[in-house]
Amino acid sequence: PDPFSIMFSLESAPLWAAGTIFVLVAAVFLGPVIRSSDSIMAIISHDRGSIFESYDSKFEGKPEASTLSHDDKACTDEYYKIATDFYEYGWGQSFHFAPRRRSETREASIARLEHLIALKLGLKDGMKVGDLGMGVGGPLRSVVGFCGATVTGVTINQYQVERAKRHTRPLSQWMKDRCHYVQGDFTEIVPKVFEPGSLDAV
Repeated sequence: PDPFSIMFSLESAPLWAAGTIFVLVAAVFLGPVIRSSDSIMAIISHDRGSIFESYDSKFEGKPEASTLSHDDKACTDEYYKIATDFYEYGWGQSFHFAPRRRSETREASIARLEHLIALKLGLKDGMKVGDLGMGVGGPLRSVVGFCGATVTGVTINQYQVERAKRHTRPLSQWMKDRCHYVQGDFTEIVPKVFEPGSLDAV
């Protein structure tokens, strides 16, 4: 069967089944790309069957809003356990878009936007900065390399912290000293993650 017809038939499948089928289709049709791509290898090796089932079960039927509201943190965490590898495969290490100039690559436009933000914030070596919602730390590392500030990224998802650390391992010690990653909840960020007044910019 045509791989695209397989993908379009997933709309009616439970989330865990759809994700499993996506990985199998990717494994069959992407061949050598899979073997050479860290993000694809993460998709294949990351065991998420039980995560799919748990996440999917929260949306079976019509649960009361009060039930979901008590479980927002766990639900968000499970979502990013499922989605992070797919985000990396599709977008790279920076989970955002940027306006592009005519002759500019997508990667160059993203780096330019990240550097522009660093310039607008006046970031420089010696400053302490927070990156809230860091993903796997792509923008954080880009900003550190550009201006030399020490940046601590925060995400609710521990798997994203692990991915960020993995991406930092091959970098220079200078970069490692300035790139920090923490799992944390934005609603409790002070004082659990940052002490009051400890950052120069966010």
